[in-house]
Amino acid sequence: MVRMWIVLLCLLTLPARAEMTIEPGDLRLWVEVEERGALPFTDEMVLVKIRGTYKVPITLENLKQPDLMGFGWMQLGPDEWFYTRERGQKVVNLERIMALFPEKAGTLTIAPFTHELTLSEPDGTRFTHRLRSEPIEIEVVEAPEPRTTWLPARDIKIEDRWSNAPEQLVEGASALRLVTVTIRGVQPETMPPMPELTGAGAMIFPHPPKQITSLRATGPMTRVFWRWTIRPERGLSGYVDPLEFKYYDAEAREARSITLSAQKVAYAGVEMPVGQREGAKIIKPKTDGVRVAAIAGAVTPFAPLLGLIGGLIVLLRHARFASWVEMRRRWWRIVGTPEERAFKRAARGGDAANVRNAARKLIAADITAGRYGDDAEFKTVFEGLDKALYGGNGTASVGAFAQAFNTARKSLI
Repeated sequence: MVRMWIVLLCLLTLPARAEMTIEPGDLRLWVEVEERGALPFTDEMVLVKIRGTYKVPITLENLKQPDLMGFGWMQLGPDEWFYTRERGQKVVNLERIMALFPEKAGTLTIAPFTHELTLSEPDGTRFTHRLRSEPIEIEVVEAPEPRTTWLPARDIKIEDRWSNAPEQLVEGASALRLVTVTIRGVQPETMPPMPELTGAGAMIFPHPPKQITSLRATGPMTRVFWRWTIRPERGLSGYVDPLEFKYYDAEAREARSITLSAQKVAYAGVEMPVGQREGAKIIKPKTDGVRVAAIAGAVTPFAPLLGLIGGLIVLLRHARFASWVEMRRRWWRIVGTPEERAFKRAARGGDAANVRNAARKLIAADITAGRYGDDAEFKTVFEGLDKALYGGNGTASVGAFAQAFNTARKSLI
């Protein structure tokens, strides 16, 4: 018993631990929110910097971000470490840039970040020290448009290119139209879906869209590519309708739109037939009797087949055929939509970033198609994957995420 008291007395009289040597200002961690001069709308990008200064030696470190409840978020690149000098003393600096996207209006709180540090004293003693930032409150205003059409962009650029002159095509040839939309400051999954290109006298074949996102200090830069193969219908000339693109200019704080003008599509030297122009008189062409007789003689051997086709036309003339859009929907019900197939391919590939991107595109397509109203049900599904991708908290199970995502989606549609 006496021995135990002696040990306790020795422990109490030992020198103070190394934590006591940390002076105020030696270690700092704080969050800076970009000054914009106006309250942000929901889904509008808010840039934040997590900054730290360290005047004592650091052996190991781990900056942990909190559960950013009420925000979508992206880390814009790796943490940056650099040195500065303060009154002749070398100071280690940390900077992490993130893009936050408020998901609801009201007062939202950026919870404290925690920096777990392993510090060293000159004698080699190591100890753990936790450094926390102060919480930050942000006021958010409800967006003036529905989430399905709301696009608050910091910067936007649209390019409209054709593989060859669409009004001077070689007979039998087609033109490839490529519209490239580059937007800074929006989440990749909220990029607008590929529009339906319409027109008259032209055959339009859409290609699957492609999308590329790069992370920059000023926000994510996402570029989408929309492609259509277009050619005149039945050898005649036609046109494609204008494309209107609406967005909210987050820099100028006003709604704007960009219109790509209508375009004529024709073979070289071919004009729109008189009978197809509005208000024009239809004139029946003259026929040559000898030529008609020759054609009739050539067609005679195929008379039974032509009679069968004619009978079918008579029988089915009142039948209602599905439109091209309806046929496409029926086909998608069998093989899956392009977004569904892309998600399956990404899940089979096993890459967490690809499967997340494919899942967000599928959600956007579902919302656009009116299958459900918002993505609130998927919030918990993405949490584990996002923490693994952006928070550095281990690896994610792509298979488990895909299964949970499909289960949540089936419960909505």
